[in-house]
Amino acid sequence: MTILNVLILSIIEGLTEFLPISSTGHLIIAQHLLQIPTSEFTKSFEIIIQLAAISAVTFKFRNEIISSKKHWGKIATAFIPTGVIGFVLYKLIKHYLLGNILVTIVSLLLGGIAIYLFEKNYKSSNYNKKIDDLNTKDLVTIGLFQSLSVIPGVSRSAS
Repeated sequence: MTILNVLILSIIEGLTEFLPISSTGHLIIAQHLLQIPTSEFTKSFEIIIQLAAISAVTFKFRNEIISSKKHWGKIATAFIPTGVIGFVLYKLIKHYLLGNILVTIVSLLLGGIAIYLFEKNYKSSNYNKKIDDLNTKDLVTIGLFQSLSVIPGVSRSAS
């Protein structure tokens, strides 16, 4: 992978991370279009490059996170399903899913359809719970849906 490839992929990650689309999916497609061969390095790069985006989110919301210690337990509860699933399925994800262009394209397509249908059916809904209103069942449900994002092409923010 060249420095130019890293720059292009970094720009794609930066532009797509905060949208309800899969930044990982777009990285995989870009690597395919740039003819970057899939290797252990590129698979690790796809994971590691997202640390900057996660750090940016943490930095942006640092005051809310630090000042709202009562939310730490709720954040941890919502993270547990994703953390466990990601840990248990790490080798499967890294060896079979990351870099798989077919899985990525199908996931992006199905994700786009799901977002469209959700928006169409729930547009008039007043479902605006705040973190204080979420119970343990809500938090675990959020975590389970977030765990779908271990599949390349499935957006964390959309799930």
